[in-house]
Amino acid sequence: MKSTTLFKKVYGSLMGGAIGDAMGGPVEGLHYREIEKRHGKLTELLPYPAKNRVWGRGMAPGSVTDDTYLKHICCDAVIRVGGVPTADDIARQFIEYYHTAPAVGDGGERPKQFMEEFYWRSLYREHKMMYGGGPLMASQIIIAPVALVDACDPEKAARDAFLVSYMAEGYAKDAGAITAAAIAEAVKAEATVESVIEQSLNPALGHLVEGIHVGRPCREVVETAVEIARRHGDVFSLRDEFYAKVNRYHQWEALEALGVSMGLFCAANGDPRTTIIGAVNYGRDNDSLAGIAGAVAGAFGGIDAIPAEWVETVKEANPELNMEETALSLCEIVVTNLESERRRALCLERLLA
Repeated sequence: MKSTTLFKKVYGSLMGGAIGDAMGGPVEGLHYREIEKRHGKLTELLPYPAKNRVWGRGMAPGSVTDDTYLKHICCDAVIRVGGVPTADDIARQFIEYYHTAPAVGDGGERPKQFMEEFYWRSLYREHKMMYGGGPLMASQIIIAPVALVDACDPEKAARDAFLVSYMAEGYAKDAGAITAAAIAEAVKAEATVESVIEQSLNPALGHLVEGIHVGRPCREVVETAVEIARRHGDVFSLRDEFYAKVNRYHQWEALEALGVSMGLFCAANGDPRTTIIGAVNYGRDNDSLAGIAGAVAGAFGGIDAIPAEWVETVKEANPELNMEETALSLCEIVVTNLESERRRALCLERLLA
């Protein structure tokens, strides 16, 4: 299995997201000009400054933030049910982790503090606003494992992501669905940068949306970001225009995360290294932006397109997160589902004979 293109793309998505998260963490929240002032163009994994919250996972270069831990709880839910989980399956996984987590983390542990919001949201759903309310990027951060077991079926990935995203509000549910569609498309062997972007703009995803806006805010921000990215063709020169036309009122906002991640993927021509570097140097909530963009680009390029030194640094800093074995488990689910689909197709062919 580990020699297959499927495994390399699934592992690439998990690792690409983790690397983006870990590289962005030490400079999270800074304006891109401040990052330039301190580091020039940041292209390496840095240790965390003491003032940054570290969420119990260490200060060493390559240490991931809460984003990657949250995503791996979703991975565990997928693996536990052997396929696409329900919203209740994911909620149960978060609740169980919360009740077994230490109050304070000590490097490699998952302290209660990093998942407090997800725990209460898992209990109270729409009656508990995430981080005070608003359409935030929570679904986009964790949705990759759902997309990966729906590999090569972007519309199903979008539908499944939309249905399980109880942690998202308003058009943030759409943003999670669109991100899942992009990842599922990127896993295809024949995927192109254009086909991934087309799935993020697929009008068929409109039927997933509650209400009358039919995904318009999400599609509009992707269209704007991609148009700018194509004109610039560079992940650095587009930043001023993105800040003016793509950024939103809050750096955690789902539309900003969707537009920036898809725009940088486009400007980087799908290359995982360039996409991650662009997102890390973008500023604002750049660990989350780079985690989302890295998951899409990693699925597109695969693990072999990601610098080996980045992979080893992240593996060494986070030994409790065995992304290689997690990727293998997700691939095994995909293969099991493929066999089931083949049996169903055979039954239908007999009915039509």
